Amino acid sequence: MDKLDQKVVLITGANQGIGKGMAQLFASEGARLAIGARNAEKLGAVADELTAAGKKQLKKRVTEWQAYVQCLQEILGPLVDQSPQPA
Repeated sequence: MDKLDQKVVLITGANQGIGKGMAQLFASEGARLAIGARNAEKLGAVADELTAAGKKQLKKRVTEWQAYVQCLQEILGPLVDQSPQPA
């Protein structure tokens, strides 16, 4: 079992440099990734590399914080209890 098996890691700027290196490292430890960057082409290339290496990941082209929250909710479900509260 990998150290980060079943953990979710959100990485911004995952299309190059430190962000890309972090994505590769966390994926190698078994983490599920939510990766984002402004450059969709480069991000797609990183996602393809991770997929080719057999790593689980979820790629998103993300330019706004709300899109990152939505990405995590797709993986984890609601992040905040949004159920109606009693009056």
